[in-house]
Amino acid sequence: MQGVVREQPTELRFTPAHRFSLEDQSQASGEHKEKILNFVLTVVKKTLIEHDYKQVGRLPRFFNPKERVPIDEHWIDMWPGYSTEVKYLNDGIFLNVDSATKFISQRTVFDEIREMQKQRYSNEDIREYLVPKNPDEQRIVFITLYNSKIYQPDGLTFDQGPLDTKFEWVVTDPKTGKREKGKGNAVEYFQHKWNIKID
Repeated sequence: MQGVVREQPTELRFTPAHRFSLEDQSQASGEHKEKILNFVLTVVKKTLIEHDYKQVGRLPRFFNPKERVPIDEHWIDMWPGYSTEVKYLNDGIFLNVDSATKFISQRTVFDEIREMQKQRYSNEDIREYLVPKNPDEQRIVFITLYNSKIYQPDGLTFDQGPLDTKFEWVVTDPKTGKREKGKGNAVEYFQHKWNIKID
């Protein structure tokens, strides 16, 4: 197989180590079955990612935030997507790709905090609601639109803002692939990493 990697001509040669059959039920063939299942899942995942679907959560469920449908009268967005499952059965590999829908609140955590402050909740009540002290209590989770990842708040402070928070981050240059460390506050981070302006 020939191709170009980082502007350098590259040739790959594959030599088969051994063969196996999906019909072989021996214990030795088990490791191959796991590799095949992982391969199929990886191909499905890469295909969905190429079509702008993002994996949300740990389960193989993928949603496309670019195709979200706003339902403004209920303050929610509907994200179309797919859930995937691969199993090995006696007669071969079973791949199930099912449609899935995720409903996301249009309200941000900041909106929730402001609403609770308007209703005269104390800062301690708001903190307890968003970050309960009891680990068994259900906690709030939120999804960010800029990277579609799920987060859970670990703490909440009311005496600091985005300019007060200093930390380091890693940025990958899209042209060279080179990774560089950045350092600054939250306003600089969001501007540099996600091109999001915080006022």
